[in-house]
Amino acid sequence: MSSDMMIESWEELLNDQSPAVRSLANDLCFYAILTSGDTKGFNKLAKYIPMSWLMARHEETTEPFTDYIQQALQNIDVNEDLIAENNFMDADFISRDTYDNYMYALNGNFAPSVVISKEENENIANYVSIRNKGSKYNDSTAYNLYKLAGFVNYNTEKRAVYVMLPKRGWHEKNGLDIYEYGDLNFSVNGIPMSQQIIDK
Repeated sequence: MSSDMMIESWEELLNDQSPAVRSLANDLCFYAILTSGDTKGFNKLAKYIPMSWLMARHEETTEPFTDYIQQALQNIDVNEDLIAENNFMDADFISRDTYDNYMYALNGNFAPSVVISKEENENIANYVSIRNKGSKYNDSTAYNLYKLAGFVNYNTEKRAVYVMLPKRGWHEKNGLDIYEYGDLNFSVNGIPMSQQIIDK
């Protein structure tokens, strides 16, 4: 039996005169989504779900499935800081830079908790991983993560101000990534930098 025939047959079941048959066909759609997700594959049942069901779900009491997914995605409470903290080594996601491009109060053996950009820049990143001078590009211990906190006027130019965030997770050179979630309090040079303080 071809894929098209399977989809058409399922469509017929969803439009059957019998409420029991329509209910069974509808339940099978849910089962297929729960077990296969929206993935294609040789043994994935969801690839045969009729498009009409995905758009309308064949139930008067339920909203279209695509609307349901869109609404669910909009209601997700996303903690952007947590995502950045776990992906500070991902150069495709977090901007990278060196301390040469920033002014800061603390240096030497300590990483500065606040940095200010030396140059005015129109393309300001919300997060930036700053690498210690002379360190290896792929060494996760050589980077510190910063979040845009605001702006200051310096010599009549608007400069970005960044505050340090904790780095989370474990990132190996071979691609192994372990992610951390939950509350995390840390200090920089004895100054508490908890998430609550950073967000204020």
